[in-house]
Amino acid sequence: MKLKDYIQGKRHGKAANELERDAMNDPFLNEAIEGFDSVEGEHLQAIEDLERKIKQKSEKKKNFFFQYWQTISIAASILLIIGIGSWMYF
Repeated sequence: MKLKDYIQGKRHGKAANELERDAMNDPFLNEAIEGFDSVEGEHLQAIEDLERKIKQKSEKKKNFFFQYWQTISIAASILLIIGIGSWMYF
């Protein structure tokens, strides 16, 4: 979150200079810094909202896949128990 700290003014001296040098070599970073300064509005709040939304969506997906694999493993265990039991019975 170097860029976010730089925008908030938390980076001074060498740290800010290092980020500015990186921006000279990275056109995307350079455009991001220039665009942030040129457009008015509450950008930090928008960034935090986007980060929160992305985090919520990734947690939902993680929970879905965990439940999916958990269900499959339970079903496989039941099938193994039934299969072994019927094999031993016959």
